[in-house]
Amino acid sequence: MSLWKRLIAMLVGTFVMMGALSACDPYVPNIVGDALPKAVERLQNSGYRELAVVDDHGMSITESHYEDGYKVTEQDAQGSDIPTTQTITLTVTKSEIAALVPTPTETPSSASDEPSPDPEPATEEPEPAPEVPTEEPAEEPAAPAPAPEPTPVHVHFSSCKQAREAGAAPLYRGDPGYNPKLDRDNDGVACE
Repeated sequence: MSLWKRLIAMLVGTFVMMGALSACDPYVPNIVGDALPKAVERLQNSGYRELAVVDDHGMSITESHYEDGYKVTEQDAQGSDIPTTQTITLTVTKSEIAALVPTPTETPSSASDEPSPDPEPATEEPEPAPEVPTEEPAEEPAAPAPAPEPTPVHVHFSSCKQAREAGAAPLYRGDPGYNPKLDRDNDGVACE
């Protein structure tokens, strides 16, 4: 065998080995029990970018709500032999700690917005101040009931044509209806 043929065979073998090594799939860590932002970070550090997050009722949680105090209770994939292109589905529930944090409410102020009048100049004989009857404090109005959390709508588009007809295109990763199959260039924007 000539020197050139050996060199080409070595190069081809090297490229085949490099391709085989790069095809090894990373390991999906166990993130059950983690806070959602930490779980997402761990998965992304392991090479998994396609995530679907649902609450314990099956409703989608968008990326803008990841910091709302959710804790991972289930994950559909764990371990090795899972391609990085696979969508990992996480099931979450509201953390008990987040439920204990009070929501600030506005209290009506009793201070008047009108400026106080300038005091009159004092005379030699001050007049006795009229007695102001004291009123018993009125009951504070009951705090308004908190507005119900909007329930996420589960939307599924099987094609970009369907998304455009519904007026939802383009779809962004984390939005209801986003599907990685519709994102051809995997840039996080489907049906662009």
